[in-house]
Amino acid sequence: MGVVVKVNKMLNNMDISNYTAFFHDGSLSKIIHQKNKLILNMQSAEIAIEELPGNIALSSDDRIKGKLHIINVENIEINEKILSDRWKMQFDKGRIFDFEIKGKIIELDIKWVNYPPHPNIEDFSTIKIKADQVWWENIPDLET
Repeated sequence: MGVVVKVNKMLNNMDISNYTAFFHDGSLSKIIHQKNKLILNMQSAEIAIEELPGNIALSSDDRIKGKLHIINVENIEINEKILSDRWKMQFDKGRIFDFEIKGKIIELDIKWVNYPPHPNIEDFSTIKIKADQVWWENIPDLET
């Protein structure tokens, strides 16, 4: 059985799987990991409205912004190693190279970066998250 995608138009929640390609060159700005639930603050790259496959509200700078809610997380794998603790932001921001939802697996390829005054360090991670539910909370005015 695939991942359960929760959709509730009254709360601006939606299935983001048709829009994942727009997140290439987007960013991951915050990770909240509580028990078996993850919330990732993300934004897409800039999008031309005519390229959108559906009707999704964009930010004032023509990006998809919001929170990816991942519920009932079974495991998180970072660079082929199972994470045994909470997942935390270790860098200032993550640049998204790839974002896919395949059944019960959410895959992210992230280039991590720091900005001054933090040390100028970059890293790259391939993240695979296995979970029962994923849904997108579209927030066009989200501060990232």
